[in-house]
Amino acid sequence: MPKNLPANWESFRKVLGEPGVVDVIVFGSSVRGKDKPGDLDVCVVWQGKAGRTPGAIDLSYEELFSPAFLAREDILADGFSLRLGKTLSEAFGYQTFHSFSYSLGKMDYNTRARFHAAMRKTVNELGMLKLKALVLVPVEKVERFREFLTYWKIDFRESRVLFPGQEYKFLVK
Repeated sequence: MPKNLPANWESFRKVLGEPGVVDVIVFGSSVRGKDKPGDLDVCVVWQGKAGRTPGAIDLSYEELFSPAFLAREDILADGFSLRLGKTLSEAFGYQTFHSFSYSLGKMDYNTRARFHAAMRKTVNELGMLKLKALVLVPVEKVERFREFLTYWKIDFRESRVLFPGQEYKFLVK
C-alpha cells in the first residue's frame, strides 16, 4: 500500500463494491513516493460501459488498454490496484523501476565529492542500484530521488523500466 495517500483515498475503496466496477487504481505522485502529494490520481475501471465517479477517471476495461488512452503507461506501470492490494505491474509479474541517467557537467571537484557522498547515502537508504551515471530506482522511491537530483541541480533523463518475474531481486539489495 502506498504510504503517502491523501485522506480521501478511502472513499474510493467503497467504489469497489458498486456493480460493474472491476478495480480502482491509484497512480501518480502518491504511488511514486511523493511526501505530500497535492492530489490523488484515481482511475475506476468498469466492466462494459464506464460509469461516473466524481474525482476519478472512469474507463471501461477495454479503454484502459487502448493505445489512444494517454495515461495508460502510467497506470499499467505505476498504478496501485485497491482490489489486489499491489501494483498492476506486480499483478502481471513485473517490477517497475525508473532509470535515471545523469551528468555532473561542469561541477567543481569539491561539489562533485559532496554529491558522490550524498549519492552513496541516498542509494543505500532507498535500496537502489547505482551504475556509472545511471541509477535504477523502485517506483515507490522515484519522487524522493527526483527531488534529490533537483536539489543538487543535476541534469538527468528518466525512463521507466519493467523487469520480469524474480529477475529484479538480483539487481537490488
